[in-house]
Amino acid sequence: MQIKHSSDLIKSTIALVDLSLMTAAFYLAYWSRFGNFANANEFIWLYYFSAPLIIFLLLRHGVLTGFRYQKLRDIVKSTVVAFLVAGIVSSTVIYLSKTADYSRLLFVNYFAFSAAFILIEKVIVKKIFDSYLQRGGMNIRIAVVGFGPRFDELMAELKERPQWGISPVLVIDPRRGADISDISSSIRDTVIDEVYIVYPRDVAYHEQLDKLLIALEKLGLPVRLALNFDDLRGYYSQQYCSIGSRAGVMLAPHNLDPDQLIIKRAMDVIGSAFGLLALLIMLPIIALAIKRESPGPVFFIQTRVGKGGREFSIYKFRSMYRDAEQRKSELQAHNLHEGPLFKMNNDPRVTRVGQFLRKYSLDEFPQFWNVFKGDMALVGTRPPTLEEVASYEDHHYRRISIRPGLTGLWQVSGRNEVTAFDDVVALDVDYIKNWNLWLDLKIILRTIGVVVLPGRGKGL
Repeated sequence: MQIKHSSDLIKSTIALVDLSLMTAAFYLAYWSRFGNFANANEFIWLYYFSAPLIIFLLLRHGVLTGFRYQKLRDIVKSTVVAFLVAGIVSSTVIYLSKTADYSRLLFVNYFAFSAAFILIEKVIVKKIFDSYLQRGGMNIRIAVVGFGPRFDELMAELKERPQWGISPVLVIDPRRGADISDISSSIRDTVIDEVYIVYPRDVAYHEQLDKLLIALEKLGLPVRLALNFDDLRGYYSQQYCSIGSRAGVMLAPHNLDPDQLIIKRAMDVIGSAFGLLALLIMLPIIALAIKRESPGPVFFIQTRVGKGGREFSIYKFRSMYRDAEQRKSELQAHNLHEGPLFKMNNDPRVTRVGQFLRKYSLDEFPQFWNVFKGDMALVGTRPPTLEEVASYEDHHYRRISIRPGLTGLWQVSGRNEVTAFDDVVALDVDYIKNWNLWLDLKIILRTIGVVVLPGRGKGL
């Protein structure tokens, strides 16, 4: 059975207020653009499309409810980000659909007014809520049972945040001779709303804890039991999850969450579609050039390792002679990289056409098909070969926990200058930890700059 931790009624009310403000913003934007409300229904689709998207993003960023534990600046930042993402998505849909009834000024005014109205609303609600808590509203009297570093951190946090309205009126250290009946009696004889239990992880499932939970259940008090996995430094977050029909905790490393994966995949599909159109245009010319210089196939197909160790076939325009793989071992001494990666200056296996293709990264264009299929992403980590993965140490596998990319942070950071493989992995992990939509857009823009101006030395 699940316990509700927030009011759906409050959330729905705030969502209705947001929708009302966006409705007012639309008609104000329309009036400021046309000076009247005639024919407004011809443009109302903009509101019908964008309003649900904005509400979803506000919910996703936690600014429909949850003001108790958020700072005002975080609420403002999350609201601005929600509107920026909604604006980008809406403008992209309008552009791709070639909508005839479209006014740029109406679009800009509508989003500007909506953002302004809702920002003002969020600030007012936050101020009112903080004032209510500071006057003693929603005061929750708690008993805190436990000890250890996590316990000390919680007590310090509650002391520093009186605006949360949480008052630890009873603090019990179970090591000080108190048995279960004593702890239960102390809590029963005090006015308590909730019980917080914060034990160190090495005693979290001790027999005493089981007996304490049974005793508290008899008192009818809700219990918040702290998760004590913070000392597992490799993990980024602790999230509630389901294990079959049972409740559990997922220790999530620095990976993209489901919403981020959806946004990233949508961008991959749109971007790869444009890339495939460009590929169709240049294919006949490049194929003829490759065939005329050296015998062999137009495409180079090789097995690479993708997300989670999945194998897939990567496609590139052939830029080397047919015996390139056989000659690799004799050139190993000229490798610029330390570790499993191989790259050398003036590689004799590369054809003249291949040199041109590589200079402008044209040999990579067939990989847009890999992106469209889902083997790869537009931006990610470099897809390794089977030979490279076979030589990985355990910490190297972190880089194949996401889809590999057509370009990435390493490629635009001067890959010829980063020669140690551990440094390459560090860049990949840094990308995984800090992923956001803006980082991908920044890398894509830098990649375009590198392709257009290959002389800058940061090729793909």
